[in-house]
Amino acid sequence: MSFDSLPGEVCHEIFLLYLKESFYKQCYGPYTDRKEPYTISNHPTLFTSVCKHWTDVALSSPQLWTFMNIVVLNEPPSSGESGVQFRPPLPIVQKSIQLSNNLPLSFSVIPWHDLVENTHAQAYNKCVKSMLDEVLVPHHARWQRVTIHQWPNLDMKFPFPFALDKTPTFPQLRQFTITTSPLPIDPPDRSFAQGVIHVMRNAPVLQNLGVEATVQDYFCDWTPASTPRAIAAAIPWKRLTTLNIYLGFMSATETLKLLEQSPNLESLALPVKNQAPLQFGLLWLALPSTLPHIPGPKIHHNRLRELSFSMADFLCCAALLNHLTLPNLRSLFLPPDLAFPREDTGRGDLIKAVTNLVQRSNCQLRKLFYTTRIYDAPHRPEPVSTVALLQTVSSTLEELSIRVHDFQDIAAALTVPTGRGGSVLCPRLRRMDIALKKTPNPLGIVEMIESRSTPSAQLLGVAKLQMVGVTFTMGSEGLDATDTLWNPRSPQILHDAVKRLRALALQEGVTDPSPNNPWPQVFRVTSQVHSEFYPMVEGCGDYVYLNTTLPEPDKVRFYPF
Repeated sequence: MSFDSLPGEVCHEIFLLYLKESFYKQCYGPYTDRKEPYTISNHPTLFTSVCKHWTDVALSSPQLWTFMNIVVLNEPPSSGESGVQFRPPLPIVQKSIQLSNNLPLSFSVIPWHDLVENTHAQAYNKCVKSMLDEVLVPHHARWQRVTIHQWPNLDMKFPFPFALDKTPTFPQLRQFTITTSPLPIDPPDRSFAQGVIHVMRNAPVLQNLGVEATVQDYFCDWTPASTPRAIAAAIPWKRLTTLNIYLGFMSATETLKLLEQSPNLESLALPVKNQAPLQFGLLWLALPSTLPHIPGPKIHHNRLRELSFSMADFLCCAALLNHLTLPNLRSLFLPPDLAFPREDTGRGDLIKAVTNLVQRSNCQLRKLFYTTRIYDAPHRPEPVSTVALLQTVSSTLEELSIRVHDFQDIAAALTVPTGRGGSVLCPRLRRMDIALKKTPNPLGIVEMIESRSTPSAQLLGVAKLQMVGVTFTMGSEGLDATDTLWNPRSPQILHDAVKRLRALALQEGVTDPSPNNPWPQVFRVTSQVHSEFYPMVEGCGDYVYLNTTLPEPDKVRFYPF
């Protein structure tokens, strides 16, 4: 049966599923790649430009037009311009609202380039504020999901993105996310805080909340009159199912209190750190110490499925996890360790805490994000402790994102043994994202991937890896062209690895969906060259050597910082 012969309602459901996935990926997905030129691929106009049948289906389906990702193409700082363009263009946005027939609206506003210079931030601030007030504010009663990323609020003409006097209530708003621009790192502007509070107090069905202001202070140090405290005081804790909050570092004790007053919470992301910081240049580092004692009761939370820590230290997270029982936990994002380089910075305590949490909760953990510092000297217990962590969740883990200094022993542990004997670590693993330093043998990673794609692996019940990303991190010394093996413009040491992964992606039965492999295998191999100094030296940026989702997948691409 051809697509054109399908009933209109079936085509509508297919289109709607595609648009919803694209919308949520653009809004919340950590894997959104904004280095490539922007193309409109998640708007219903995509369907109206194919054929008459598709056009008729799209124009007769109001629900398709309720999802809008509005991307702001602000010129990158290197261009010397500050032009701002909207994609889709505003007339198309206005037409979409008209075609939505008064159904609830979901939209996001996302800058395509980070706002790192004041000139571009001011242009973005002015143009986006005008667009929201003119195009979307008149329909505020229909807002259902709203995401506004990287809003510049300090020293700006418009500290909040839309007019409060024109948006008295949000009767259908269920999700609201707003983040401030990454620089500067001061507390939010008071007018910005008043805007966030206004939304929370006038959205009676709000359940999903994200407020991120990148500040480097402790939440407990804020006075009651401070903007972070004012925002926190207005949060409808008992009603929330999803919370992503960054208003300063929260102690483990404060996090336990937060969970106590949020019985319906299913997803939580926040920065947690107990210890007093030590300033080292522009970086705040936590001093390693013994496992801190946390007063208060143990918390048994039945609904929490996703727990994410950011900007925290291993010891603090370990102490917090020791107080939790989470029977429905499915995703755990462990933070990078911020302690000084030592052989033992609390990693053992963290591994033990995670192991005890999984066993105590009897949970089925499917996603794990694990990070150790990859810029400093390697820690000797790193591979052993990481493998121990993977063994704890081996039977259920499906997605692994890992940043480590040394991956060779971990790759060997994840390699499926030849023959039919022996056990397999993490047999259900389908997605991996690996970041590591330069390695003497990148083919070890390739051999691990290949071993999980063989017929013998399938007989053992091992799932194929459907998405794999590998990023090698190096300092600016990697720019030395005499380092022929790791010259980032064309690293000889990666040639065979890229060739073998490219061949694996093209292999018959791998790219074609089947019951055992419902999605094509996607591989991405990159390097990131950074400098400790600002501005970055020439050549710093991201180098892409393989991306099987792009035309000419093995063409080397460079994206400067």
